[in-house]
Amino acid sequence: MSENREQRSRELFSAWEAGDAKARDALITLHIDLVRRLAEKFSTKYKCDSDDLEDAAQLALVKAVDQLLRRRPDTITGYLSKSIKNAILRELQGKWKYARRHTTLDRVDEEPWYLDDSVEARETLEEILVVCESTRDRWIVKLRAEGCSLSEIGAAIGIGTSTVDYRLTRIEQAYCERHGIHTGAAPEAAQLARQRGTEAS
Repeated sequence: MSENREQRSRELFSAWEAGDAKARDALITLHIDLVRRLAEKFSTKYKCDSDDLEDAAQLALVKAVDQLLRRRPDTITGYLSKSIKNAILRELQGKWKYARRHTTLDRVDEEPWYLDDSVEARETLEEILVVCESTRDRWIVKLRAEGCSLSEIGAAIGIGTSTVDYRLTRIEQAYCERHGIHTGAAPEAAQLARQRGTEAS
């Protein structure tokens, strides 16, 4: 499906580049399902209104398509997907900042999110959440467990990438100290600082 979408994207991009204005609209339509799917995914995970996320994602998709002629990414679908995801994370950042000002955000502990469905991964991440020193640290862990890169987490929460890396490292160390193990022997699910997500260059 992804290969077919990318191939079709290339065909439409070439047509648009050759002067077919309708190809631009077709490119947007081709990827609109990504907007809905990602908005629904994040709204379910973060228990927020999917309409707000979808609006932000749709706008990001249109802007990203309009930038294709200038940016010429290696993978059109990958570029558009990342643009959509980043827009959703920015929208969530705004919601997180508002909630931080108006609530304690204690409810984020009610339903942890996991890297996978294995019992080991679930148990490990539950234990990691226990050693987190703050609500922000818990958000960082949960975003990392979702596969977000350090830069994406930083953008969502409003902190620098180096700070995210530092916090994840400290959390991993706290987990290892709590369980009396060396950091190099930590379970894979606990190695969030080094192994999870695809880092931005």
